[in-house]
Amino acid sequence: MLPKNLKPGKCARLLVKYGWVFVNREGTHETYSKIIGGKVKFLQVIFNSKTIYPSNAKRMIEKSDIPLAEWLKKCK
Repeated sequence: MLPKNLKPGKCARLLVKYGWVFVNREGTHETYSKIIGGKVKFLQVIFNSKTIYPSNAKRMIEKSDIPLAEWLKKCK
């Protein structure tokens, strides 16, 4: 199930809550990083619209190591 209507600001706060660290902001994109399984992972949260596109949300959820239920509960 692809999540729809995820709010960028709430997604960014959820990432920080789960240990992701803000790296930088370029235009409408904020980059966060975290070490998962011995590797540094990077995620971008895109703030160019009120909601995140489902395809971008799916990639964020897969990379983040945060359960889908948590994303749906906290980011709508």
